[in-house]
Amino acid sequence: MRLSPRIAGRRNDEGATLVIAVIVMMILTTLSIAILARTLSALGGIRSGQDFDAALAAADAGLSDALFKIDQAAPVTWTTSGTAGSGQFTYTAEKVSEIEYVVRSRGTVGRSNHAVAARITRTARFPYALFSQQNLTLDGRVGGRSNFYTFDVVNGTSTEPVTVGSNGTTVCQGGAFPLGLRTRALTGNKDCPNFAPLSNPEPMTDVVAPTGASQACPTDGIFTGVVDGGGGIPYVCRRDVSFVGTVTVTNPPLVIYVLPDVDASGNLVIGADGKPIYHSLNMDAVINSGGYAKNVQIYKDGDAPIHLNPGNTSDTLTFSGILYAPQSTININGGKWWTGAVMANEVRVNGAPNLKIGYDLDLRNFYGQDWKVSRYSEIPSSSPGVP
Repeated sequence: MRLSPRIAGRRNDEGATLVIAVIVMMILTTLSIAILARTLSALGGIRSGQDFDAALAAADAGLSDALFKIDQAAPVTWTTSGTAGSGQFTYTAEKVSEIEYVVRSRGTVGRSNHAVAARITRTARFPYALFSQQNLTLDGRVGGRSNFYTFDVVNGTSTEPVTVGSNGTTVCQGGAFPLGLRTRALTGNKDCPNFAPLSNPEPMTDVVAPTGASQACPTDGIFTGVVDGGGGIPYVCRRDVSFVGTVTVTNPPLVIYVLPDVDASGNLVIGADGKPIYHSLNMDAVINSGGYAKNVQIYKDGDAPIHLNPGNTSDTLTFSGILYAPQSTININGGKWWTGAVMANEVRVNGAPNLKIGYDLDLRNFYGQDWKVSRYSEIPSSSPGVP
């Protein structure tokens, strides 16, 4: 049977259309496969990048762990591994000296590794003979001058210069100041010898109650005669504190905290003026004469007064120690001989008569536990020393 030309033409068109449709489907399938492959490849790269960034966080967690252990008097060198979130870290900490550690830490997430290296350092806790949070005033106009010197308990007076400073302004006025005096501050005046500006403020933090074992403060708050330091177990005094007569320390250091009142729950007691009840400190005595400054450490919280001997005419070593009172104002008059370190909110030094202020060189080796990251960098995970 012969088909009509119209029917035959329609069948030929339908066949061509079917072929074209198959070709289009093949092209679309090929493009879809290519896009899928590209997407999967991109997802793999994104995932690898995410793991690489996450591995950096894991390496930083290892660095933080090392810093915590260094603060807790860590061993000379050690290697430790741990987990941080979905990653792991391994680090090696190496003690270079009493003031420096080097830490290399590698973080791993999935198949990605990321490594960092850091230098952990600390400095002397009390590098200044005098330092104030606000202004430090050295005034020689009252008829005398201050004698600043450095002192070595074993060898006596040293020729090294002594440094005083302030996070505010150091003001030097009247009188002649020794050439061995170095002054440091954010700002200073032309009369301050060997002045140099501080690049950054020195940290001064509030005094807080010590943790761990402590000794009870004397019921009357008086320290006199021979005082047992208990090997550094601190006295916690929540009352006025006085030094009387001559104070000699055995079993040093003698560490005293002068703190505000608290209730039975450990909360601050607030006075009628709406402020915590802080306590005064009376240092009208001869304290640790000729001893290492670090053997007497006094940490005073709050702005209650610090009473000092108003002065006399003899050169008497009236205090060898550390006084840290970041909220107090201190006026130092002549007739005294101090050696060690005094840090307060504001300090005024009146030079007459016969005032001597010294710095015990032994304090250069008295370090705090405030370790800091002073140099940090990302390094290849295959670098030498990376665990």
